[in-house]
Amino acid sequence: MSVEPSLELSPAAVALFEHLQAGRLRLEIRLVLDQPDPASAASPTAAAVTPDLLTHNEAADYLRIGRSTLYDLRRKGAIRVSHLGGRVVVQREELDRYVAGCREPGRTLPLPLPLAGGRR
Repeated sequence: MSVEPSLELSPAAVALFEHLQAGRLRLEIRLVLDQPDPASAASPTAAAVTPDLLTHNEAADYLRIGRSTLYDLRRKGAIRVSHLGGRVVVQREELDRYVAGCREPGRTLPLPLPLAGGRR
């Protein structure tokens, strides 16, 4: 078997290629593209389904904003939260309502504004 000089293979790889070339070894490669895993199709994963109640961090990620921006929106009343067992949770519908309100022409919702000097 001739190997290009610029390609460096280990002795084990060279022996494997020699066996393949001589027909003493059979190599089967299967390529599967865009086929969902049957196990994951039966039960949706947490990544595929957004829960109805989100933690503060999850809500910030859902809106793709920072946590402090979400705190400001809560403080100004733009987003309402609930307390559940000592935890603060945000309903996904509340976040969707806020986003829908931002899209309405002529309607303004309270947004956090930076103070002079960049400090809060």
